[in-house]
Amino acid sequence: MVSLPDTRRGTITLSRKLLPAEAGLVGLAQVFAGDGERVIVTHGASLLSLVEVMRGTVTFPLASGEIAPPRSFLLALPPRTVLPMRFAGAAVRTQGVASFDSLVAGTPAMLHHTVDAIPLDLLGAKEVARGSVLATLQADTGVPLHVARARQLLHDALGRAAPVRYVARDAGIATETLTRAFQSAYHVSPKRYCHQARLFAAVLRLLSGKKIVETALEVGFNDVTRFYAQFRRLLGATPGMYAAIRKRQDVARERGR
Repeated sequence: MVSLPDTRRGTITLSRKLLPAEAGLVGLAQVFAGDGERVIVTHGASLLSLVEVMRGTVTFPLASGEIAPPRSFLLALPPRTVLPMRFAGAAVRTQGVASFDSLVAGTPAMLHHTVDAIPLDLLGAKEVARGSVLATLQADTGVPLHVARARQLLHDALGRAAPVRYVARDAGIATETLTRAFQSAYHVSPKRYCHQARLFAAVLRLLSGKKIVETALEVGFNDVTRFYAQFRRLLGATPGMYAAIRKRQDVARERGR
């Protein structure tokens, strides 16, 4: 396993390790610790994780109602998912994979805990993802239709210089009005949502072996300097550090053959 830089948002710390997964997958082991909220945003990839709440509580504060999961469960998130999480004195361990291939069903869901670890190969992970559903985690349920539609349109507009203004204009509402409604519905501003969607995709591409400039352009940054600045601000590291981690993993894999 290769350690990734820790990040801290508010009073929540996230520690991560890169797992040696099959080509086409990115394997991650993570530990969240603290109090407050974090919001997961996926863009072009899906996630499948085994989640274990070791201490405290974790809930999903959705617009349709707050969901309290069991102490151990599987989390299946398709592309274009948003999922707010609320931590209270919590320590949460996750282990799983992300893939740009079709990995999970089309609806975000909490699944029954059926394995002790997520397989690090695509076929094995897909088999686990077919488990029975404990609860769906549709963050758009209960959200005004124009806000839910705007969230989807933001993914299509990530390559634009000002995606939030573009989507607000398309919806016929003021940017400030959209921002307030979006924040209320999803616990994240639309501007930060775009940053997280772009950088989620960027991290997976870098850890998959993509070059930095190629990655920046693919996820919607026409200015590589701005890409570096936002990457460092949100993740506490540079794109080069993530690219170097992948290279070290490749070298270790070659030596192990």
